[in-house]
Amino acid sequence: MDDYPRILILMDTDRAYERGLVRGILKYSSLCGPFDFMRSESQSLGGLHKLDLKKIRDWKPDALCWREGHAFRKVEQLGLPTIFFPVGEPDPRYSNVITDDADIGARGAHHLIGRGLEHFAFCGLSDEYYWSRGRKEGFSTVVAEAGYDLQTYDMLARPGRLEQWLRELPKPIGLMVCTDDCSIELFDAIRRSNLRVPEDVAVVGVGNDEIICDFSSPPLSSVKLNLEEAGFRAAQLLDRMIRGDAGGEDIVIETFDVIERQSSNFIAFKDELVADALRYIYNHRSEPMTVEDVVGAVPTSRRVLYRRFKQVLGRSIAKEIRIVRINHAAQMLLQTNFSITEICEQLGFESASNFARTFLREKNTTPFKYRAKYSPFR
Repeated sequence: MDDYPRILILMDTDRAYERGLVRGILKYSSLCGPFDFMRSESQSLGGLHKLDLKKIRDWKPDALCWREGHAFRKVEQLGLPTIFFPVGEPDPRYSNVITDDADIGARGAHHLIGRGLEHFAFCGLSDEYYWSRGRKEGFSTVVAEAGYDLQTYDMLARPGRLEQWLRELPKPIGLMVCTDDCSIELFDAIRRSNLRVPEDVAVVGVGNDEIICDFSSPPLSSVKLNLEEAGFRAAQLLDRMIRGDAGGEDIVIETFDVIERQSSNFIAFKDELVADALRYIYNHRSEPMTVEDVVGAVPTSRRVLYRRFKQVLGRSIAKEIRIVRINHAAQMLLQTNFSITEICEQLGFESASNFARTFLREKNTTPFKYRAKYSPFR
């Protein structure tokens, strides 16, 4: 192993964000390496952050993956090719791995607006955290373009007042929280305020940390980030830097769809016919469905319902059926290890080819490519 590039990884892996990035780094090593790695010792071996600078120097690393806030700022003295994973602000001295925060905020806003809500809020951290600031701006832009006002809350600047702020918000409201980690405090405050999720406050987080999302009550909808791919690209860039190629470019983590769970599963459209039709479509998304099925579930004619769909949603009933069913199929591709054929059969599509054509129409990619890019089940 003396000839393998030596990579010092100063990143904790107790959060899903860092674990996803590190998985991508390790995948690159497996496919294009190998690399030799040194990292912080685990707590079971005596505690985190127990590498000292002498031990690092003696190991003679070739490059560094460095998560800001880690205890080893002295490693800067080593002058290594570095990939930096910022918490506060990106560092222009290094190649940074950053999130596309305007896109993240925009996706959260589009998701909540699509629930028929007319009141919106963003719960974040102070603007010194570039990612929280960018997500708030992206969310705010979409909400403003849709003609709605936005309430904001800084969890660091106004500690202890979250419950009061929540109680004073207009209801029902769509709320985006800057990261899944902060949703824990948010959900506690919602519960203490005797508010209901999603009936009073429909919530979307960021990061799709499945432990946090599934432990939340109710489970938390969240924007998924393509962390593993970003980690892979970071290792690829670091490999080039070790070989003498100039670095310097930043890596932007790709934003993915909102993974919908119960926290935002709420229909708030004032048009009761449209709201009832949408509930029927969502509740029967695992079954074959026609426009006639939807019309038969509400007390009106096809012509009237079609007109109201176009007025409220800007699309047809058939289009809404396709969107809901394909989004459900997409989540099954991401969250299960069922084969594509099994998913097709469970959702009642006529054939695998019909399913693939419909999926391509709505997602601009095939089910196979979609899973290959985004899912751990591959």
